[in-house]
Amino acid sequence: AHPVIVASGPRVHAARREWREDRFVARFALFHHVVKDELVRPAGGELEVLNSSAFVHRLQSESRNLLWFTNDQENPEFMAALAPTYEAAVPAALAAVDGFRVFSAGTVGSSHSRHAHRESWLLQLSGRKG
Repeated sequence: AHPVIVASGPRVHAARREWREDRFVARFALFHHVVKDELVRPAGGELEVLNSSAFVHRLQSESRNLLWFTNDQENPEFMAALAPTYEAAVPAALAAVDGFRVFSAGTVGSSHSRHAHRESWLLQLSGRKG
């Protein structure tokens, strides 16, 4: 199966405005996240937890391949707060899909290890999927 990537449309553009760095940091500053490497493990083998604001700063200042990756099992409060900022951009055909939700962010050129999914879809609000 190939993933579906939703990357444009008026509702996506509205969601992108909500995810501009200044708005995103202000809205989600108090949530905490584990700093991970490209293998989605604690970076450097050490458990480091940062709030959203500090995480954005770390991504911008670090040359290592760091990954901000979380999901609705690891961080349900963050994912629940995040949902209203993108749900309107989800196409009707996908809105009823109730599965594992993830949030992933990294710096330009960063990535994480090759992996496979069963059926999936991705709402991409910034950057590109390589």
